[in-house]
Amino acid sequence: MTRRTTDSPARRARGAGCRLSWALAWYLAVAASVASAQAPLVTELRVEQDGRPVTDPEILALITTSVGRPFSMIDVKESEEHLLRVLNRFDDVVVSREPAPGGIRLVYRLVPRRPIDRMEFQGTLGVGEDALRREPRDR
Repeated sequence: MTRRTTDSPARRARGAGCRLSWALAWYLAVAASVASAQAPLVTELRVEQDGRPVTDPEILALITTSVGRPFSMIDVKESEEHLLRVLNRFDDVVVSREPAPGGIRLVYRLVPRRPIDRMEFQGTLGVGEDALRREPRDR
């Protein structure tokens, strides 16, 4: 005698409940791993030029990174772009990330533009001195 099994509504409901339980368990596991992998908190922010702290409000207003918020590379890139393009006073912005109590410390190091006040040429140049002087000035 063969026994025939039928797919009863109760049996289908138990199967769906089991799948739902597994889905919920998976979701909670993923959510926990995402929470533990969140960006660290910015607990300190420094802005330096030539090794000295910068306090100029015009410069500080261009930095979108905020203390107390999670670290965001997008904020760092926007800040670099603002500092380089808006004021046009810096050749480079170097940002470092250091461990700090409760999170990280971000340090923005500003490399100022240095005007060329004198040029000397020696030896056989192969190019006219006027052309050599014009090149840095045109940049």
